[in-house]
Amino acid sequence: MDTTKMILPGPTGRTDAEKIKRIELQVHTTKSAEMELPIIPVLSAAQAIQTAEAWGQEAIAITDRSVLTLPPEACRESKLKIIGGTELYMVNDLDASPAFHGESNQTIQDEVICIGLESTGLNAKMDRIIELSAVLWRQGEKLADFHSYIQAEVPELITELTGITNEMLQGAPSEEAVLRSFLDFIGDRPLVAHNAEFTENFLVQAMQRNGKILQNAWIDTLGLAQILLPDLPQYTLQEVCAHLGIETDQGSTEAYLVGQLFSRFAEQLRELQVQKLSEINGLMAKLRVGQLPSRKMRPTPINILVRNQEGLENLLYLLELSQQRVMRGKPTVLKSEVNKLRNGLLIGSGTESGELQSRILRYVKDGIGSMDVLQQVASWYDYLMLQPVSYSETLIRQNDRMATGEELREITQMILAIGKSLGKPVCATGNVALLGPEDEAKFRSTYEERVMLEYDECNLPYLRTTKEMLEEFCYFEAADRHKVVVEDPRLIAASCDDIRILS
Repeated sequence: MDTTKMILPGPTGRTDAEKIKRIELQVHTTKSAEMELPIIPVLSAAQAIQTAEAWGQEAIAITDRSVLTLPPEACRESKLKIIGGTELYMVNDLDASPAFHGESNQTIQDEVICIGLESTGLNAKMDRIIELSAVLWRQGEKLADFHSYIQAEVPELITELTGITNEMLQGAPSEEAVLRSFLDFIGDRPLVAHNAEFTENFLVQAMQRNGKILQNAWIDTLGLAQILLPDLPQYTLQEVCAHLGIETDQGSTEAYLVGQLFSRFAEQLRELQVQKLSEINGLMAKLRVGQLPSRKMRPTPINILVRNQEGLENLLYLLELSQQRVMRGKPTVLKSEVNKLRNGLLIGSGTESGELQSRILRYVKDGIGSMDVLQQVASWYDYLMLQPVSYSETLIRQNDRMATGEELREITQMILAIGKSLGKPVCATGNVALLGPEDEAKFRSTYEERVMLEYDECNLPYLRTTKEMLEEFCYFEAADRHKVVVEDPRLIAASCDDIRILS
């Protein structure tokens, strides 16, 4: 198709005059399931297809929520490639909380460092460590320990919770001095903590402030407990220790309790034929199979595109499975199910509320997570997705997860960087729910009636021309902007069959 000649105005009155045009990989139509609030689409597949064809775009993906929408009869004569797909909600029942991450050749019987800390709050970027303890542990025995307070101002609430006062920190060493001694103590041994993500985040932020690097592998006793003790109602350190009969008197530091806990779990792991730390996650994945997902787990959206006939059949089966499991009001599939049925499909990382973007948002705002973990999460997807910052701002406000435009731009740039490092396509998508600005009143009335939140004019999720989408990513370098808006979506579309040729 000669796209340079196809610059006719679509039903919106807009044209796409770019020589090489983008392809939209995420269109929601009125066929989307009613339960999938808050975005209520107000366009039909026919409208989206006719507009994209008038603009000279070569393909379009219809990805209604929790349903596969086949093009209506009116679209069957279109020359456009129509890609079938859906937006499904998924619960990660395999590796949502990895019990081990990093690199280590050690066995579970070798020396580890068990850690505990107290801080001035929960935000790893803004708050500070006020107490740091560690225990050198090997085969159930404490060999040495480390403890220090750190200079900081302690809020009254933290004093009430921890018993640590400003008077106790008077004369305490500086953060830099404590970290220097701590690094000497731990060496290159693996680090163990209960809720290791929290502990690691505070240590990494502190290290960065002082020009130091923490590269040790991590073991999370919380992740181990959730799999090895699946029936516990709570998984706090005290609850798990009490269940296992480990004394938790006031003289026991958090680091010592973590050591006792890890020793118990190490015995179970050896009985399950685990020898090396690097084998832990593989065992955890096997044990998770068949375990019912916790009601506390939040389904997150993924985008699925059909590549071929096998993919079409697999997607239909996934949709059937999703209707059998409703979590938090959403038809839901398990990651293990998607893994078994992903042949012939392409899995996209989802929108601002997807697993990847949600984790990156926590990393950017609160310092929670690590680039290592983010890359592990992203590696599972076939392509990574970006949305216009102006649109994402609305949805994040809606979910009470405030982020500035600067932070959202940082998130999109991190997704691009992760995509490059993994060699994965990164695609700008519109999460399209209306045709154009002329549908604003209809969309706005439907949206605001359901969720009581106003949409800013620039935030409308309408079908964008190539130029409009390029402008949304004006803060990218020119080559990167063209890659995410034009090149990578065209690459994905080229690998998919037209759904009309599939039976």
